[in-house]
Amino acid sequence: MVFLQYASDAVTFFDPQALWRKPEWMQPPRGPDVSTDIVWIPVVTFLQLGFDLMVAVSPPKGFGHVYHFDHYVDAWTALLGISEQWPEERRQLLKHRVAEARNTGRKAANTNVRQP
Repeated sequence: MVFLQYASDAVTFFDPQALWRKPEWMQPPRGPDVSTDIVWIPVVTFLQLGFDLMVAVSPPKGFGHVYHFDHYVDAWTALLGISEQWPEERRQLLKHRVAEARNTGRKAANTNVRQP
């Protein structure tokens, strides 16, 4: 079983008990994408976390609740036990080709938009 989860994902770590108790994810060591400036204040932190839920899909890929394709590839190869058949170089090639295709798709979509 594989879990893809970012330490800064407000959706997966939301806990109503944060109203009166410091969440475990705020204890050291914190995830690499969780700011050390965040402090727990009863009620206040809970309200901030609630707000984070509303904007959970606005961070860049690889943070919050916006999962990055590169991380899916690594998780799937691990889950399927095909890491030897899909060594790092091959996974990097797949990631590169998907990024290229995504960028080409964006460029094509932008050329179809009428400019005022």
